[in-house]
Amino acid sequence: MPTPSPGAQMATVERLPSAPTAPHNLDAEQSVLGAILLSERALYPVAVEDGLKPEDFYREQHRVIYSAMLALHENGDPIDVVTLTEHLRERGRLEAAGGEAALHGLAGSVPAVGHVRRYAQIVQDNALSRALLDVAYETQASVAQRSASPRELLEERDGCVLISSELVVVDLGRLLAEAHPRLVVLHGPNPMRGAAQAVAYRS
Repeated sequence: MPTPSPGAQMATVERLPSAPTAPHNLDAEQSVLGAILLSERALYPVAVEDGLKPEDFYREQHRVIYSAMLALHENGDPIDVVTLTEHLRERGRLEAAGGEAALHGLAGSVPAVGHVRRYAQIVQDNALSRALLDVAYETQASVAQRSASPRELLEERDGCVLISSELVVVDLGRLLAEAHPRLVVLHGPNPMRGAAQAVAYRS
């Protein structure tokens, strides 16, 4: 069988499946923001106790709105549609947040204010899923391009995913070994060498 030309190899790489839509839940994001507008006391448990960050939101305008809410909270200002709108307008960010109509619409999109922590958890879980997919796509591209040996790739990704201010250690070696038992040979009898659990901590 003839050896494929470099051009043919490149074509093979280009035919890799395209990435699916990144995991997200816009209803949960809107519900978090709407709950805070209806009761600013909802901000403390999700921001301080659960560590919800602006970058956890998928939609950029939601990141802008949540960042403004945090700024108002840090300044000791009340959080409602009026104060939020004024804060964003003064900083030239109102349009980036979707405009006044979008802010007013958030308050009416909340199924239950008391469920805000669950909505925030959904937002964080989707953010973590996107981070894990980023690692998977980077690994796939590195393997397809043969940019490093399999052993080196496992060393590089022996599994840290930095998301928001949380470091999540992912048992990537174990997951790969379960998907393809031959990978155990690359790492010997213990593929993870001590990193055999998924843990998370906040800095």
